[in-house]
Amino acid sequence: MMKSILVHLNDSASCETRLRLAKHLSEKFNAKISGIHFSATTFALENQSVPQNLDVNNVTDINALVLNTRQKKVLSEKAAVQRKLDKIFSTDFLPSWETFIGDDGHRLIANCRYHDLMILSSTLNLGSLLERLNSTIASVASESGCPIFVIPSEFCTLPSFCNPVIVWNSGRAVARAISDGLPFLKEAKKVTVYCDSSSSNDSERRRSGLLKLSEYLTRHDVSHEIITTELREDNYSAHLLKRISEAEHDLAVIGAYDHTNVKETMLGSVTRALMQEAKIPIFLSH
Repeated sequence: MMKSILVHLNDSASCETRLRLAKHLSEKFNAKISGIHFSATTFALENQSVPQNLDVNNVTDINALVLNTRQKKVLSEKAAVQRKLDKIFSTDFLPSWETFIGDDGHRLIANCRYHDLMILSSTLNLGSLLERLNSTIASVASESGCPIFVIPSEFCTLPSFCNPVIVWNSGRAVARAISDGLPFLKEAKKVTVYCDSSSSNDSERRRSGLLKLSEYLTRHDVSHEIITTELREDNYSAHLLKRISEAEHDLAVIGAYDHTNVKETMLGSVTRALMQEAKIPIFLSH
């Protein structure tokens, strides 16, 4: 059940796409939309117009100039975000939203925990926290427990989700992503499941797992096709990206991995490669 959607807001072209997607899902599932905006304010004295009467040796004067410049920057960013909201939503349906100063990964993760879905930009950068968490958006999913839609920064049209692909490896994370993503998968004309046939030494166990996956998708009225192919570690990402491009998939459903073992390290690199190079929305859970 999707009743609460959190949207990452900024002054980018893809922000409007994220808002249109949130509005579409809100209308479809009667969900509430909230927004979160981070103003990563920086200040460099040499890049500013410094008043002639400023005493550069006076700490109070310098601090006042820094504070004034930062306040102006934050207000400018907030005004730009508000214009995007006004463009997408009617005045009686404007989402509530908050601005936080700095790249606060803690705050983003904490807020995600109270929503059913987070819609993020693929260029999200939340500084030191995510550096400690391998600098991946997948870490936001794994730390918050909230499923995430990642919209590429250059993606400027409302996603259709008619031809999604599931990257299946029989793991818990991708199983969770499928379950969380059922509202979108059920609307697709056909869902393609890519399965790495080299991911298990027990071929009978793999076939049994794929049969159960197919039965699960069928029970939920998801039209699907399962394609098995051998993917070696050295070409895993490249092979998937080629398949996605050739088949013109418009959504990838994947697991979010936190690199707790060698296998997840490889899969985590696949997650990053898809977000950086696939040029389509990514849906991931942990």
